Amino acid sequence: MTQLMSSPAVTVIIPTHNHPGPLAFSIASVLQQSFEDLSLVVIGDGVGDDTRGVVFEAMKQDSRVSFVDRPKSPRHAEAVRHEVICSVDSPFIAYQGDDDLWLPNHLQVMLQLLDDADFVHPLPVFVKSNGTLHHAPTDLSRPGCLAWHLSETPRNAISLTGVTHSRASYLKLPYGWRETPAGRWTDHYMWQQYFLSDDVRLKTSPLSTTIKLAANERSSMSAAERTAEVSALWKQILDRTNFEEKWQAKVASAVRQTSVSLQLAHTEKSDLLQQTRRERDSLRHDLDAIRRSTSWRFTEPLRDLKAAWLKWRTRGQRT
Repeated sequence: MTQLMSSPAVTVIIPTHNHPGPLAFSIASVLQQSFEDLSLVVIGDGVGDDTRGVVFEAMKQDSRVSFVDRPKSPRHAEAVRHEVICSVDSPFIAYQGDDDLWLPNHLQVMLQLLDDADFVHPLPVFVKSNGTLHHAPTDLSRPGCLAWHLSETPRNAISLTGVTHSRASYLKLPYGWRETPAGRWTDHYMWQQYFLSDDVRLKTSPLSTTIKLAANERSSMSAAERTAEVSALWKQILDRTNFEEKWQAKVASAVRQTSVSLQLAHTEKSDLLQQTRRERDSLRHDLDAIRRSTSWRFTEPLRDLKAAWLKWRTRGQRT
C-alpha cells in the first residue's frame, strides 16, 4: 500500500486484534453514518479467521470497506496506520475502536468542528461496566488541558474512538503513528505530537457522539458477554428514534456530577488550606508570645551557651 488511492472525504481506520464479536457492530456503526462519503479500512493486527470472517462479510455487504491483514505487530499496528494514511488522499482521517460504537451523527459533528480546526474529538464519556457514565473533563482549546496531557506522569482523557483530524495536519507531524514504547498508551503517544505543535488548531466537542466502553473495567467479561453488551446497545440505537436525546440527557447528568465532584474536591482542598494557614498563624502567635515573655529573655544566655557547647561537641566528634 504505497500508491495514493482516490478516496472519499473521510477515511475511517479500525485497528483490531481479537474482538470479532463487537467488531461487527463497530463496523456497522461506521457504515450507517448520516455522512456517507467515507471509506473504512480495517487493520488486522494478527487476527484470527473469526475476525477475518467478520471483515469479509462487511466487505461483501458494502464496497466502502477494505481490509489490511498483517501479522501481529509489537504493539498495535501503529506503522500500518501510518501506511494507510499515507496511501489515501482523503482530506480527513477518523478512528474507531473495534469494540465501541458511533452515534449516527458522529462524523457530521466532527466535520463541522473541522471547518476551523485540525484535530477534534467528541466529549470524553466512558461507559463503566455497571452501565453508568463517566465524564473525563477536558477542553483542548485550553492551555491547561494541553499541559495536563503533556505532563511527565502519563495522563490521557482522549481515546482513539472518535478522534478525527485533517490528513494535511498529520503529514506535518514529526513522525505520525509509530511503534509505541512499552508502558505508554498508543493513542496518547500519538496525540502528544499534535499537542506539541504550535500551528495546530485543536477542539473538543461539547457533544458525546460515541459510545466508548471502558475496556479496563471489562477484563473479566467473556467474549460472548462483551459481544452481547455491544449488540444490545446497537439495537437500542437502531430501534429508538429518541435514543440520542436520551443519551445526551445521560451525558449531561454525568457532566453535572463530575462538575459537582470537582467543585467539592476544590472546596475541600481550599478548606484544608485555610485550616493549615490558621494553624500556622496560631503557632506563630504562640511563638511570638513566648519570645516576648520574661522567662525567654532571662534564659537567652543559657540557650546561647548550650548552642555553643553543642557546636564545640560536634566539631570535636568530627576530629
